Amino acid sequence: MTAGRVNIKDCKIAFFSELARGKDVLDMGVLQHEMEKVDNPNWLHRAVVDASKSCVGLDIDQPGVKALRDKGFEVVCADAQNFDLGRSFDVVAAGDLIEHLDNVGGFLDCVRKHVRPGGVFALSTPNPFWWKTFVHVLLTGRAVVHEQHTEWLCPQTAEQILNRHGFRVSQIEFGSVYSMNTIIQRITWLLDHVIPLPRRLRLNTIMLTAAPVDKTNH
Repeated sequence: MTAGRVNIKDCKIAFFSELARGKDVLDMGVLQHEMEKVDNPNWLHRAVVDASKSCVGLDIDQPGVKALRDKGFEVVCADAQNFDLGRSFDVVAAGDLIEHLDNVGGFLDCVRKHVRPGGVFALSTPNPFWWKTFVHVLLTGRAVVHEQHTEWLCPQTAEQILNRHGFRVSQIEFGSVYSMNTIIQRITWLLDHVIPLPRRLRLNTIMLTAAPVDKTNH
């Protein structure tokens, strides 16, 4: 499908763009699994770059990083679970990255080193309590999970692991991301907006921000 025909409703674009506006940003996992995302008009990293004062991208995919550099993006090749860029940022962003990792503690420790005092860490992750997940489990006995995912995080477990690694959660939001290219996807979008359930059950994405805790006063 060509980029011009892609039709996506993406809560993450608004969430991360607003946080990045006029700020120095580190954006992690920028390739979003595949280089083809770069040509998608809803590519999250491009939205963050456009909103920010400056933006450094980070991804572990070496060929993809080289391709982005060739396109003029400032991107470093590094493992999000073990990196040190020798500088800090107003905003460190991780859109749908944490659920792919096998060393979340190492990741959060690295993130904390790169958030300036007064700055924020922002992340998004799939909502494990989305109604469609429960329906799928009831019908098939299995949840729909990306083949590279290693874990689920809900607001409570996310807050717990962030607290353990020097952060305090300051904001939790729920939203939804949809590719609107099929009838099923459009029906899902409609149901998400008419089913009489709380947002924490009705929408498919968790988004939160957390601030580093001053250890001297903690």
